[in-house]
Amino acid sequence: MLITPHMVVGSTIGAAIDNPWIVIVLALLSHFLLDMIPHYDIGTRHFKEEKIVLDWKDWLWFTIDGVAGIALTYYIYTITGGHWLVWLGAAVGIAPDIIDDIFRVSVKNGKLGVDMSKKIPVISAFHRFHEKIHYKLRPEQWYVGVLTQVLVVVLCLYILI
Repeated sequence: MLITPHMVVGSTIGAAIDNPWIVIVLALLSHFLLDMIPHYDIGTRHFKEEKIVLDWKDWLWFTIDGVAGIALTYYIYTITGGHWLVWLGAAVGIAPDIIDDIFRVSVKNGKLGVDMSKKIPVISAFHRFHEKIHYKLRPEQWYVGVLTQVLVVVLCLYILI
């Protein structure tokens, strides 16, 4: 999944539940459930690549996705009375991707990338689990993955409004 659906689902959970521990558990669980459905992400563009070098298209996607995720989380925060659990849910919703990728950041020929072949004991075990449940969408099916994410975001906003 892109960042936006994970943040929107997590923030929707934060808006609906008034217990931070339950928000953490459900937002974390939501991340893995969302990763099980067909979706577009960097793995779709770089299908089966072990060492990904980020290009301008990746950076454009990251920028649009990050801004949209923050903007929609802020929108949910404002329409639900400004409760801090909205931000907690959003942060926990994207945490597994951050944990999975942050230790794999690499630089190749002066360009930032992600090296999935790096072996980091605890992170590698987490990565194997994350990859095992992760839906692998083929590059030619990217539009299906974008559509499912738009539907997830629209459904969350509909529930809230």
